[in-house]
Amino acid sequence: MVSMLEAYEVFKQMHSEPPMLMFSETPHYYKSDIYVKDKGFTVIRKDSGEIEYRAPLDLIDMLLREDINFEEKEVYLPQLYDDIIEYYLTHKSEKLLARLYLRASHEVSDNNFDAFATITYKSKSDYDKIKSRWESIERFLYSEIRTLMDNDKEIVYPPCVLNKWDDPFYRIKPFMVRNGYTDSSKAKRWEEIKQ
Repeated sequence: MVSMLEAYEVFKQMHSEPPMLMFSETPHYYKSDIYVKDKGFTVIRKDSGEIEYRAPLDLIDMLLREDINFEEKEVYLPQLYDDIIEYYLTHKSEKLLARLYLRASHEVSDNNFDAFATITYKSKSDYDKIKSRWESIERFLYSEIRTLMDNDKEIVYPPCVLNKWDDPFYRIKPFMVRNGYTDSSKAKRWEEIKQ
């Protein structure tokens, strides 16, 4: 029987970046959030350790179909979050920092344990631990961004930022824009700038 930690170590070895989410489907497999083009998401069978690939499911289709069993749940694995920070520290770049910050800010933006969360996470305890770790990662990365910005004498703060200076979200907008992201017009969320 393959443990979650063993599966995670295999996922890490298979890809250039560590996974940022881990899922467990009882009793069959573990899955990472790493998508392999033309194959799907990487899956490791719990019984044999065999590696497989699963095509992504359409979320709306999943919610509308009554025959889908929501056995696949996001699970808490402490090492995963340590490895995200370690990966950043060993591969430091502005682009990576902006991309990881985008991911962390999205992970913490929805912080209500609601009906959807009950089908997405293994337990309320896992949900709380996962959200807490993402919040600490988001704070760390935000601090890294602010340090870079404070030391950059060439950074220009446009009026839209200066008018909202007290809002931490907007204070990092010049950094995020410089690295390919902007704020969504509908919500305080970062999104990739479409070319």
